[in-house]
Amino acid sequence: MTIETTQKSNQPTVPATWKSHAAAWLFLSVFTFVFHGWSLTDGLFLDDHWHQSQLQAQNWSVDSPLHATTIEPDQLMEHWWSQKHLRWQYSRPVAVLLAKGVHELSGGSPVAHHAVSIAVHILAVCLLYELCALLTARKFWAMIGAMVFAVYAHSVFTVAWLAAQNVVLQTTLLLASLLCYLKASGFGTGPLIFRESQPPLRLRKGFFALAIGLWILSLFTRESSIMLAAIFPACDLAFGGKRHLWARRWAYGLVALLGFSFLIWRLVFFYHPMPDVYVRRYDGEGYILWWFAKLAHYLCAIVWQSPMTIGPSGRYNPFSEVPGDCILTLAIVAIISAVYFAACRKCRGFWIWPAWILLSVLPVIAIMATPHSGYLGGVGFAVGVCLLAGSQIQTARRWCKGLAIATLVATCTYFPIYRATWNGICAAEQVTLEELKLDSPPSSETDIYFINLPFVNIYAHTCLQEIWGNAIRNVRTHALTYSPGLLRMEQPCILKQIDDYSFSVEVSDRHYFSGYLGRFLISSMRKTGCMQPGDIEETSSYEVQIDSLSEEGANKLTFRFYKPLTDDSHRFYLTSKDFGTIRLEFFDSDRIGRTGPVVDELALTMHNVCSAVVKLASGEYESADLLIAAIDTKNGDVREKALLGFIPVAECVARATGSPIQSALNNERAEESWPEIRSWWTTNVNGALLERVMIQDAEFAELRDIRQNLFNVRSTAAKVISTDMYMGGPKYPGPRCH
Repeated sequence: MTIETTQKSNQPTVPATWKSHAAAWLFLSVFTFVFHGWSLTDGLFLDDHWHQSQLQAQNWSVDSPLHATTIEPDQLMEHWWSQKHLRWQYSRPVAVLLAKGVHELSGGSPVAHHAVSIAVHILAVCLLYELCALLTARKFWAMIGAMVFAVYAHSVFTVAWLAAQNVVLQTTLLLASLLCYLKASGFGTGPLIFRESQPPLRLRKGFFALAIGLWILSLFTRESSIMLAAIFPACDLAFGGKRHLWARRWAYGLVALLGFSFLIWRLVFFYHPMPDVYVRRYDGEGYILWWFAKLAHYLCAIVWQSPMTIGPSGRYNPFSEVPGDCILTLAIVAIISAVYFAACRKCRGFWIWPAWILLSVLPVIAIMATPHSGYLGGVGFAVGVCLLAGSQIQTARRWCKGLAIATLVATCTYFPIYRATWNGICAAEQVTLEELKLDSPPSSETDIYFINLPFVNIYAHTCLQEIWGNAIRNVRTHALTYSPGLLRMEQPCILKQIDDYSFSVEVSDRHYFSGYLGRFLISSMRKTGCMQPGDIEETSSYEVQIDSLSEEGANKLTFRFYKPLTDDSHRFYLTSKDFGTIRLEFFDSDRIGRTGPVVDELALTMHNVCSAVVKLASGEYESADLLIAAIDTKNGDVREKALLGFIPVAECVARATGSPIQSALNNERAEESWPEIRSWWTTNVNGALLERVMIQDAEFAELRDIRQNLFNVRSTAAKVISTDMYMGGPKYPGPRCH
């Protein structure tokens, strides 16, 4: 509500009763839980596994909360190409203490942690309602603003991901601090909601101390809370005037001193540079345009509610690589800003909330875009929607109210889409972990090797500790290759055993160490830069030769181990498009395929063949003998039926194990390639492998479908518009080698 409007009446504003506040909070709590309650069963994802292990290991010492969120990839997985020690060092002791308390009280229950995230988000929604009500004195539109924030697109990932709980807690503390500061300044205590006071209102020291205390807690929850140091004087200027601003100068001095002290501690005494690529540092004039494109992307994602994933982060020069994207994001931000200014320019302090959005993203512009980075900016967006609905521009009142309602409806519509996307991302990690659970824990193995591991499973070793406990304590895990795609292996892979000690892996489409992931793996982990064809990298257990390298990345690698591949100390897993992990079995190079039992020709009837097809598809290995015999026979109908039933199963096994026979296993070539297929099957496939493949293929089909929903959403969006905003733009460039 503007000062012009409030001055039309000399009647004091009737304060809302505690019952009306309670009713509003109850409604918002139920509304928010209906949307976010599904995340109670989301379990752990990515960084959560590491954080949970740290909460379990850390004590209650003064120092432990400072280091519980520090991440060092060297402790997670061994990488043969790594030459640098990487470290993510954060300052989140307040969030860690909350998580530690929940962990101790609940016995480490993920459901309890998720319940806390939802509860804190609900509190943030209710506090936002109080802020909007204070700004407009209109409970209905304050409710609309709070509901927009409750289902805000970027809240889906932030509330559901336990590692982002610090963002939710930070935002809640900032809102509480701001409300306390407004109370301390005297706003809302008289007949007018806001007024220019003559003389300036007295600062209420109790509320001011509470506001400062909450702000300090938020600083030690997440560093970007420093922005509130600018919001305090902005509110005084907008709602009290210049004299009021001057009267608070000692308070700003205290805030500045505290903020400056925190920055010195964080950037000098508790600082470790983040890895390259994850954060981009100034590297020439092109950086300025990149920074500007990244800022536009952040602002667009917040006010347009588009996915805040990678975007310009993955490009060297966005304005030259994807100029259409840059123009689009700038146009969206410009149009929405113009509409907001046209409708809200007479509202006191209307400029604070765009400033809130800007300040919320400034500290993270150089960092890779992630969805939870948009949550804090959602406060400014939701308040903006509330002010839009209460526009004091006579010609805009009607359409502004409709636009505010439409924003809420659109946000509610986005929510299930983003929820399906989040489920798909979680499923991408779970596919691998759930399949690993089917395998037995290590006994004599000392090294586990992953081939084509999705990067989303970088915490595989920590997850194996959850699955197998102490059995994995002295076992080393190695990533021989990461899938070129972050979430899954999206193409066939050919794995060929060369001899008793070595094998090669080859891909033909997206190469290893390509794209944005390749830039991270190379630029942040290697001192010597890109690899060269013929390079050999040595580790304590094996050596790697770069056989084939293109401008995009490596498409063929050969691994030579110092012990035989069949040695009891080795365990190998391969990830393919349809399988999270299949345990590989290598054989002695002189192994001869089994001949199999002789099948009586009288048994090669159509009925028996049909029965064998069903049994083979369910994983019964012995039924393959009858089908192989039927395919070898000259009986055309029986042979064709057996071939049609055998080939799909053989193709599934070949894809799961990366066999070179894959190219021969299709309906057009299977007939002429049958002798080769037969030899491969009898030499490389046994009952345990077939059973494992068919069980995993059937048991985790639903989980793969959930994962596929993510890619379906992206492909649908790409049909409408091809842009980085919806992860549908051109491929991201790989590492620069020159």
